[in-house]
Amino acid sequence: MMHSTQHNKYRMKRLAFALAAVVAAGLGGCAGGPFKDLSTSASQGTVYILRAPGGMPGDYPKPVFIDGKVLGPLVRNSYFMVRLAPGEHRISTPAANKPELELHVVKGADYYISQEIIPANPPFILLNRVGEKFGKTYVEHSRRLY
Repeated sequence: MMHSTQHNKYRMKRLAFALAAVVAAGLGGCAGGPFKDLSTSASQGTVYILRAPGGMPGDYPKPVFIDGKVLGPLVRNSYFMVRLAPGEHRISTPAANKPELELHVVKGADYYISQEIIPANPPFILLNRVGEKFGKTYVEHSRRLY
């Protein structure tokens, strides 16, 4: 009987994580969000932030920030697309290892950034630039959250 109770608690925690991810993703994509007008200008660079396949079992959502403003959490098979003004930008996600990526954006260029969560206690998170071939393929087969 104890096993069943522990299993139900585990399932409830997973459901709570999933609901939190859905709510945060919805809030991150609201029309009034910090990046609402960034997708309209041709004078900016396009940044795709994707959740790398593999890593932690389950979705394990972790939020992504650009220049200190939250986009929302990424889950498996999802990505964010934002357009940023040329210049230096900081992409980050909260974790024990303080992952952060500085990106120099150029007008008209595309950038692909992966968020990879490596199983550990606490989880280890990496933010890396990935090649256009991998990035485009991933975006074509994933769900855009923002």
